[in-house]
Amino acid sequence: MKSQKYLSQWWLLLLIFVLLAGCVPLQPAPEAAAPPSDMQGLTADVIGTVDFPTSCSAEAQAEFTRGVALLHSFYFPPAISSFESALDLDPTCAIAHWGIAMSRLGIPWSPTPDDAVAAAKVNVEQAVALGGQTEREQAYIDAIAAFYDNADGQAFGERAKAYETAMAQLVQDFPDDTEGKIFYALALLITGTPPDKDYTNQRMATAILDPLFSALPHHPGIPHYLIHSHDVPALAEGGMDAALVYAAIAPAAPHAQHMPSHIFSRRGLWHESVASNQVGVQAAKGMLPADAPAGTTNEDALHAQDYMMYGYLQLAQDSEAKALLDEINAITQAGGGFGSAYALAAMPARYVLERKAWDEAAALTLSPDSFAWDRFPHAEAILVFARGLGAARAGDVETANAAN
Repeated sequence: MKSQKYLSQWWLLLLIFVLLAGCVPLQPAPEAAAPPSDMQGLTADVIGTVDFPTSCSAEAQAEFTRGVALLHSFYFPPAISSFESALDLDPTCAIAHWGIAMSRLGIPWSPTPDDAVAAAKVNVEQAVALGGQTEREQAYIDAIAAFYDNADGQAFGERAKAYETAMAQLVQDFPDDTEGKIFYALALLITGTPPDKDYTNQRMATAILDPLFSALPHHPGIPHYLIHSHDVPALAEGGMDAALVYAAIAPAAPHAQHMPSHIFSRRGLWHESVASNQVGVQAAKGMLPADAPAGTTNEDALHAQDYMMYGYLQLAQDSEAKALLDEINAITQAGGGFGSAYALAAMPARYVLERKAWDEAAALTLSPDSFAWDRFPHAEAILVFARGLGAARAGDVETANAAN
């Protein structure tokens, strides 16, 4: 896939910067779709279109299809609800247990929390006990079983590799299964490793998804995973086409509103990145219960706000960045896992380090106190590093050594 029609010529780049100067966004950023009052509001026009035929009843099939579309946009709570509804309508629909187990993975780039693993293993066991009604459905069940097998004794990366291998076999056995190809591309992205600067897995995923991008223009997973497969500076230009359409395909999915900013940030399109995340935050906050106490947030909102913070700082919009930091510091309850921990540690660190406010950096502390920081030492390390760097730059040797 090429994005030359958007950015490859220097004169188009000049035009873009003229537009930026006039505050005209490259990608229209309408308000996110209002959260539906019930699952029936999550229709194809707001979550995208997928075609994943199963042997389940027609009524269950409709709920299952909705669940897959939501899963592709990492909108996990309603995805699980849809798969559960499919099971209510057809208790023999084993593939719906697959959908729940997939959804319980959460954002799949880091290990799944233990409680989610335990719940997912129950779904896998139920799927295996029921058995796929077709060989294809059984292949999906076997693949997710490979991910959760030996979860207590096998590292996440090893289990992810077993899942990737199983999905590769599924694609080989069912070459006409489009969804299989898309989920295999996701598996490749899960197992891609940061040290690989040839980006082997990302390029393999792109080769799978590119031909499907134009053939299935309303599918939510294809542009989503294309953005992830180009989510490094060296490849980012190739992800522009997907970034420009994904949010409009799934306006009800908070993650879909944020995702274009991955490419905008890699390309230095800071106005677009901020605008994308403003919509993403709005959509994510719409997921909170109406009676949620003040100071409550969720992982989707925090992740988008982290990107927004970086965008503000790159634009030297320090007052906007400070207002965002004040909002973050007022949080008392933050749901989620590593994504929340990372954002909560990274945002205050970005704010002080980008401004070279060394004394402020040296005084950083973890917040909120109620968050389970002991579960995420690798996120806490971000703030400890920032504190040590600030102290060193400020000449506070004792504090710098304490952070070492």
